[in-house]
Amino acid sequence: MNPHFPAMEAALEGLATAIRTSDAPAIHAASEALAVAVSGIDGAFADRLGRPDRDKLADFIARLQTLSMEVNLHSQWTRQRIDSLADLRGQRHLKSGLYC
Repeated sequence: MNPHFPAMEAALEGLATAIRTSDAPAIHAASEALAVAVSGIDGAFADRLGRPDRDKLADFIARLQTLSMEVNLHSQWTRQRIDSLADLRGQRHLKSGLYC
């Protein structure tokens, strides 16, 4: 197994946990840890991997994309919630995203 994978896996799990608990400082710290963990990954790195490690890298990328979709869904839900609350208060929504 490639030595980068344990750190990448741990950072991804930390980020997933932080996002699911909506802990902003933990999200920031986990994002930084993930950035450091994947900083050595590039096309040349992937080309040097054997088949099992390439499959593991592909799985890691798929899980990262899934986590990204979760963040996007959460962001959309939050935006809808803000819009709904603004409507209840009688505030009008402007295109810039500001409320009056």
